[in-house]
Amino acid sequence: MAISLCSEFEKRGVRVPEDICISGCDCMDEGKIFFPRIFTIERNVSDAAFSAISLIDDLLKGKKRERKIVLPTRNIYKYSCGCSKGTLRDECIQRNDVLSNTRVFRYHIYDTEAAMLEMNRVSDISQIADTFGRYCCNFGGFEKFFLFAYCNEQGEPSYETAFDSPTDQTVPAIWMDRYGTSERPKGICPITEFLPHEAGDEPVCYYISHIHFGSHCFGYSAIKMISTDPFNEFYNIWLLNIAVSLESLLHKNNIHQLMRELESESIHDKLTGMLNRRGFEKNIRLLLIRQGSSPALWLHL
Repeated sequence: MAISLCSEFEKRGVRVPEDICISGCDCMDEGKIFFPRIFTIERNVSDAAFSAISLIDDLLKGKKRERKIVLPTRNIYKYSCGCSKGTLRDECIQRNDVLSNTRVFRYHIYDTEAAMLEMNRVSDISQIADTFGRYCCNFGGFEKFFLFAYCNEQGEPSYETAFDSPTDQTVPAIWMDRYGTSERPKGICPITEFLPHEAGDEPVCYYISHIHFGSHCFGYSAIKMISTDPFNEFYNIWLLNIAVSLESLLHKNNIHQLMRELESESIHDKLTGMLNRRGFEKNIRLLLIRQGSSPALWLHL
């Protein structure tokens, strides 16, 4: 908003900061390379996260807390408020930092594009896991990534049978544990055990995200980062790609199921359910192929 104001004032002949002072907020990268440099207010995201978690923890323990929480901020004085323009060296260092971040961002975009092309060609859940493992380097280092798919009592996962709401049971669909410290569930597990059992006693922090596409609910993902830094926005793009791929798998499985049903109807009598002539001939042909050159009995109907 501050950048847009400066641009509009310039079009109208209003000088910044000679005629009017402009202040921004959030310390965005655009303000670091825009001229005049934008005076901004920086908020510490770590302080906000720590305060939020502390508030939730105290409320769960029944402690009383103030309804109003004030977080500290830091003023970053730049030329848009009339302060010093800064030296040429400072300007060059700041611009180089922004350009470096932009270059890394561009590389992350390339990785995401390549992953999207690979995701469009998947035909089973293992290929989604393989693609994620090869291209998931653009949202930060992670130690574990799990995808639990909703399932029915027969164990049919959400990418084979459509669910429009979460179920009480899940199956592990994607399991990536780089250090092997988590125990993978065998078969169906209740939703109450929505996180894997850990080998050690150290507390583990997971980010949980619901995976869905349109009205179809597929499950949820759990990721543990290596450091204390959170993942960036590219992780959300990954989750969107996974959701689209699961939707594609669901459609493919539905088509294959329909083809199997049509094939079954074409070789069975609708009234008795027994093999019809086409089904009998097909099964005899398969039997001859398995028998090879061995003698076989032909029946002429």
